[in-house]
Amino acid sequence: MLKKMLGRFEEYLVWPLMATLSGLVFLQVVARYALHIPMPWIEELLRVLFIWLIMLSSSIGIKRRAHLGLTTIMAAMPPKVQPFFFYLGSLAVIITCVIFVSATVDIMMIQKNSRQMLISLPAPIYLSTLALPIGYVLIAVRTIESIFTAAKTRGFFNVART
Repeated sequence: MLKKMLGRFEEYLVWPLMATLSGLVFLQVVARYALHIPMPWIEELLRVLFIWLIMLSSSIGIKRRAHLGLTTIMAAMPPKVQPFFFYLGSLAVIITCVIFVSATVDIMMIQKNSRQMLISLPAPIYLSTLALPIGYVLIAVRTIESIFTAAKTRGFFNVART
């Protein structure tokens, strides 16, 4: 049960996030255009939630190997070089994530220490920035998981998607 929950961690967060985003967009449209009551806090909350949604969804895409452009490029390569580029690409993703985690944590700490707040919500601005390092860590973890899964199920040198 725990393994299943951890395996689908991002999905358990993305579905309620999508429902919340949809409900808030509907509320904002009705309030602004039907009732003529603007609610600026909704726009800011939507932006924060959308950042979280993007980062969590990117991790899901890595887990499912569903990034269309990369899958298309890999399928066009000769089968003998696919493993090399799979592992090379995975390594590049992990290195990029490590760099981005470091940079975004630095930015988040600057925001936290400066006590910046969101403009129309009573919340610190670093709560939206927090999605970035968490998202990049999840992407790196899912990439590592993908490497081990490919090596285990398809053999180390046979990683072409079936």
